[in-house]
Amino acid sequence: MDDKYKCTKIKEIITHNEFNKTFVLDHSFDEAYPGQFAMVWLPGIDEKPISFSAQNEITIKKIGPFTKKAFELKEGDKIWLRGPYGKGYKALDKPYYVFGGGCGIAPLKFFIKKNKATIKTVYLGCRSKTDILFLDDFIKLAEKNNIELTIFTEDGSFGKKGMITDTDEEFSDKYNYAICGPEMMIKAVAEKINIPKQTYVSIERYMKCAVGLCGECSFSGYRVCVDGPVFSYDIVKKLPHFGSKRRTKTGELIDM
Repeated sequence: MDDKYKCTKIKEIITHNEFNKTFVLDHSFDEAYPGQFAMVWLPGIDEKPISFSAQNEITIKKIGPFTKKAFELKEGDKIWLRGPYGKGYKALDKPYYVFGGGCGIAPLKFFIKKNKATIKTVYLGCRSKTDILFLDDFIKLAEKNNIELTIFTEDGSFGKKGMITDTDEEFSDKYNYAICGPEMMIKAVAEKINIPKQTYVSIERYMKCAVGLCGECSFSGYRVCVDGPVFSYDIVKKLPHFGSKRRTKTGELIDM
């Protein structure tokens, strides 16, 4: 972890769709591993936590003033990062099932590339084909590494029509499970798997400091920036705020 800002240049910008872009950087954060994040700073604007989609990539979803400004950046522009921070997905000895939805697909691409020898099956779920980030990468990774890939789209525009939870597969404790995506999707998938001690989930909360001092990312007593973002589902499933409450940037606790 490095608390000093690293000034990087944008080598390439990959536009996935209207709301998602990947920024390929001229610096590789070699100490970063899947599930961790960086605090990304645009001087005069703000800084926000963004997950790594590779050791030299961040994938940003346009959802507010900061990300709108990030979408105006061009190749060759400078961007500042500090980190990596947090706990990522564990590379355990048992093979993995991987479940990704929405922009949560991006860090899982990083996880699969880094641990491809232990990935058995990948499930991706999105509203439509245009929402599936890194689709070609996932197809190539699956073909090259004998990984089973199943994609669900709600509108049926690619893969199987339906939700990611529509699989009728029976899950076994012979495997580990990694899930990343919208929190209600995470909850539904984890409940379907029902093997809490071998299931790892990524939790998102509002962050400011990223080093466990300010408490803005409080999650039923845990600090997401240092205790997570990746947690064992065995811990998360017992927490009253999981799938129900989150804090605003002013600290107000609201319903999700």
